[in-house]
Amino acid sequence: MSIQAVIELARPKQWIKNLFVLAPLIFSHSFLDSAKLGYSIIAFILFSLAASSIYVFNDIFDLDKDRLHPLKKNRPLARGAVRLKEAIFTGIALCVVSIFFSSVFSLRFLAVILAYMALNFFYTQWLKHIVIVDLFSVALGFVLRILAGGIAISVVLSPWIIGATFFIAIFIIASKRFQEFNVVSTAFERGSPFLGRPVLGLYNKEFLRQIIFASLILTIVVYVLYAFLEVKNVFFIVTILPVIYGLFRFFWLTEYGQIKSDNPTDIIFKDLSLQLAIIIFAILVLSIFYLYPDAAGTYVR
Repeated sequence: MSIQAVIELARPKQWIKNLFVLAPLIFSHSFLDSAKLGYSIIAFILFSLAASSIYVFNDIFDLDKDRLHPLKKNRPLARGAVRLKEAIFTGIALCVVSIFFSSVFSLRFLAVILAYMALNFFYTQWLKHIVIVDLFSVALGFVLRILAGGIAISVVLSPWIIGATFFIAIFIIASKRFQEFNVVSTAFERGSPFLGRPVLGLYNKEFLRQIIFASLILTIVVYVLYAFLEVKNVFFIVTILPVIYGLFRFFWLTEYGQIKSDNPTDIIFKDLSLQLAIIIFAILVLSIFYLYPDAAGTYVR
């Protein structure tokens, strides 16, 4: 077992999802507070370790299916770069480290970490097999991320950030399911026995398109209302543009793009335009909140 294989097993690329943990730091205008910045970074690291432990155990539970998957068969456990016993040890180690240091950091933060682990356990065993519930379960994982970030710096989340996070998560997960149809179709054309996750048979592309479209609109509406009604700054309205562009770009890549992957993070890492939209959005938000610190934020302190 190589260190590189162990790192790959932990899926550090997936840590981009845990940037939601940092959202409370930014939207509460606390990013210039060195103490809160430190707490947010610690929260991000601990949540990432917890998420990695979940990824490892998922690979263990889905080992036989991953070996048939046209893309997941290249994961370290599925291709044999890491042995099963080594994967179990790695998953337990990541879990123990995350729980121990979370308990030292904050008991409330620990409660969120445990809730996230419990949610993923039930998802892996049962919830991922229930149509629509599987989407909601994953979306709640993103809500727990921002809740953890808020607890880390002692700010209370408003309904705006919770709503926007939930809807954009539904949008991303429904897009993932849509892409899985493409992966299954490609595998079938190549004569592979891979049939995809069981719940996929309860969906169809048209239904998923409707969910994607509805969650896309809801995400935009919630963010626009937040920008107009809660942030008392006319310049902040400009941030709506990269948000809408980024969402539309992701939707286009899912529907018509050439990136064939059922992993949303692959789409982000491989598309420069989407990366630029995210960077521009971050720069605009940080700049406006820095220049106008008295603007109302997404949180009540």
